[in-house]
Amino acid sequence: MPCISLDAAAISANLNQTPWNHPAVTITGVALAVLGLWLLYLAVTPARRTLVALREGHPDVATGIRRADLRRAVDAAAERIDGISSSSTVLGRGTATTTVTSPLGNPAGLTEKVTAAVTEQLTELDPIDPFTPRVRLTGKDRR
Repeated sequence: MPCISLDAAAISANLNQTPWNHPAVTITGVALAVLGLWLLYLAVTPARRTLVALREGHPDVATGIRRADLRRAVDAAAERIDGISSSSTVLGRGTATTTVTSPLGNPAGLTEKVTAAVTEQLTELDPIDPFTPRVRLTGKDRR
């Protein structure tokens, strides 16, 4: 690999002859200022929470679950109900909206059963910031 030699005296002489209002100096200054402001923004803003904190019996124990895993747990609880063919959950700020699909023609009381199962799952996991369950039923011949 060839060694690149830099002539420090030539670089210094070139920089000493460059005026402050030269476009290259202005562009470099603006770019460095924007970079500095971006780094300052990243240092000041809190990091995005990737885990949902769960309550534990012992105060020295901290437990967390990823939002995707919490969605899967709620979906599994909803899909265990007879008459539910699929489930999809969206976690919002304080809400867990579960959309379930049922091929049944008359799903009497099905929404209440799914709501109870989702509530039980969320109570069992016991997130510190609780989620209010909401259930939407879709499917053929829904009335």
